[in-house]
Amino acid sequence: DSFRAAVLAAFRESNPLRRSLAFGTSYADWFRHDPEAALTWLRQMPQGSEYTQGMFIALPAVCKTDPQRALALAADMAVTHEQKAIYNTLFAQLAQAGLQSAIGWLQSVPPGEARENALRAVTDNWAASDISGVLDWAMNLEDTGERAAATESVLATLAVTDPQRTLDLATQNLDGGALDRIEEKSLRQLAATDLQAAAAAV
Repeated sequence: DSFRAAVLAAFRESNPLRRSLAFGTSYADWFRHDPEAALTWLRQMPQGSEYTQGMFIALPAVCKTDPQRALALAADMAVTHEQKAIYNTLFAQLAQAGLQSAIGWLQSVPPGEARENALRAVTDNWAASDISGVLDWAMNLEDTGERAAATESVLATLAVTDPQRTLDLATQNLDGGALDRIEEKSLRQLAATDLQAAAAAV
């Protein structure tokens, strides 16, 4: 009761920043003490910034020992654009623990924005150790939207070290906003080291 009372007391803070800090601290304390009670309470509270904040405290902790449950909770709880960012956090954590396992969990993520966030987290972690392998995997995904999201994520990493190759690959594999973003990043990087090559590319 004392942990729950501390969380409820945070809502009496009128300053948004102080309320967020008070809620985060008190909810994290409650979750460490009694995770099931804290999670049950969170799922019943009105959605808002504190609800989202609580998700980002609770679900990564659950994911450490029970990824299946964490992903099921995320599918049920994450409905807004801000909340679906939880998949970035969960899959970055899963990929760091085991890349092949993280790839296997992707199919349990709802399609659309949630799965694209998960894909970006996996590719970001994979690209740090095997840029060629992850690029080949991304460009061969069956779903068009997922292929574009994963490929853009990989090329954003590749642009730092090989902007000229990135421009070529982006032109061949991306379009729309994804192509624009990668072209801009690649050209900025290329211009910093080879202005003439950047001008030629433009």
